[in-house]
Amino acid sequence: MNEYPTSHARLAALGTRLATQFTAELSSRELTVRNPDVSACCEDAGRCRSDTITCRPRPEDSGALWFFTSWKEPIAPADRLIEAVTYVQGYMAVDRVNRQGKPAEEGQDWRPAYVRVAEDLRDRILNGEFPPGALLPSEPRLSASYSVSRTSLRNAIRQLRDWGLIEARQGTGTYVLSRPAALFDSVALDGTS
Repeated sequence: MNEYPTSHARLAALGTRLATQFTAELSSRELTVRNPDVSACCEDAGRCRSDTITCRPRPEDSGALWFFTSWKEPIAPADRLIEAVTYVQGYMAVDRVNRQGKPAEEGQDWRPAYVRVAEDLRDRILNGEFPPGALLPSEPRLSASYSVSRTSLRNAIRQLRDWGLIEARQGTGTYVLSRPAALFDSVALDGTS
């Protein structure tokens, strides 16, 4: 199966959304995004001048199309355009703000709220705080404990489900999957699978 037309169309849609804030150039296989407000790529400053984004199947997600950074980090499934835009805006932004809307300080976490929550819950699951079969706290309780909106929490839960760590059971809640520990090791602590 040739996924080129679909991946190219997804990159074009992403480029259109990002072009309101950045310079976006679409080629036959990739999208180059540049932030004209950053003079040079500077990881120490927590921002980047440009990135080349690709859209390709992700084997860990049954071959579904995903957007990837130039350093091969998954951004978001290609059918979740808003999620991808938010993620790219996060690492390409010049004036990052914290949760209270104030300018972010050096070393402050700029990632979208759902990413921070998903990674923290993932770490808690992998470290055994929520063992296989455990019921996660309710959405209202989790959103209050992380000080995030229900929407951000639901996106975090969706990410955990995409990583294969949890399952939602209608009417009873969200449970950590009962799997051997070796399978959990495939979910890297840097957010990649």
